[in-house]
Amino acid sequence: MPIEMSDSTRDLLMSVPPADVRAPLRERRYLDTDAKRITALFEDDGRRARLGKTGYDLNFLDLIKELAEIYSKSRAATLGSDAVSSGSKREEAITEGEAEAAIIVAACRFQLGHIEGMSLKLDAAAVATGALDLAIDLDVLAVIVENNISKFARNELFDAPKHIALAREHANKVRTLVEAEEAPPELGSARDMRNRASTLLWNRLLELRTAARFAFSGDDKVLSAIRIRRR
Repeated sequence: MPIEMSDSTRDLLMSVPPADVRAPLRERRYLDTDAKRITALFEDDGRRARLGKTGYDLNFLDLIKELAEIYSKSRAATLGSDAVSSGSKREEAITEGEAEAAIIVAACRFQLGHIEGMSLKLDAAAVATGALDLAIDLDVLAVIVENNISKFARNELFDAPKHIALAREHANKVRTLVEAEEAPPELGSARDMRNRASTLLWNRLLELRTAARFAFSGDDKVLSAIRIRRR
């Protein structure tokens, strides 16, 4: 469901250069509540007037409130999908891929261990340092078995054609999940809007806090209230 906002705010969000858009850091995930708490300080007419005397554009207070609402709604819309895509699916694919790699390495050590240089290749393939490394290792193992398939002909405990296919299947699965996670979100999607709103909200809050620190340098209550809470 599209998130409601004014046309001017949507244009402002979409104007943020892609290179500047960042997903919210873990400690900023409740930035919307910080924004609402900080802007509430300046509903007091006296504080609002003093803030305005610094030259700060008071219209930004309403913009910050709107950005906080957009961030809150878009963040809620992405919670479920992000958890699934970046968690269980990837871990499951890696676990399955590692298990298949272990089966092939064991079979190759037994059947091909006498071939010069083979042990080094298998040692390298047995220790993946990341998801993409695992995908590469699975592809390499598939090629090793394929190039020596005749040597597995009498081994009834290892179905070479089957494991060649499984290795490539697991490699593609791992690679696809990693690429999907690293790809930028679809333009205008809830995740894209969350990231854009978070980026712009953070920048606007920094401007507000800088002006407020100057205007209320002797007011400990205000200085304490404008801090971004770490959770």
